[in-house]
Amino acid sequence: MESESRQSRWRKANPERYREQNRQWVEENREHIKEYQRDWRKQQRAADPEAIRAKDRARYAANREHIRGVMQARFDRNRGANLLALRADGLRRRYGLAVGEYESLLGAQNGGCAICGGPSARLHFDIDHDHQTGRLRGLLCGSCNLLLGHAGDDPRRLEAAAAYLRSH
Repeated sequence: MESESRQSRWRKANPERYREQNRQWVEENREHIKEYQRDWRKQQRAADPEAIRAKDRARYAANREHIRGVMQARFDRNRGANLLALRADGLRRRYGLAVGEYESLLGAQNGGCAICGGPSARLHFDIDHDHQTGRLRGLLCGSCNLLLGHAGDDPRRLEAAAAYLRSH
């Protein structure tokens, strides 16, 4: 029978100090641990991606409510940053526009709608773009964006509507 190492005996004799030292070490090496885990996960996924996917699906199915609760709590804790990140991601994916470019466009329009010059009733302006070419035209408040949308982006229809309003 092997004798217990001095280190093992110390751990058993000092469980609180051992836990505290371990917690401190993990805190100091958090980034290194995450990097190691990412690398290990990549290696495992590369070796047998289907097995990893099956394990992930099984783990999620067994813990669905807990996982959703944890994810919702994390989102709620970081709500402001998450909403900004979602907005930035949406701008990039849908329009190829960075947040800085959006801000520059807004500055060029003096902080208002490109049509009426007014503020947006919401947190942000709508991005007006040509639906056929995808080319950005400007930033619009919700009302002006709806106006163009309901007119089908047809200048003749908008001119006819303006003439109608002038005559009545």
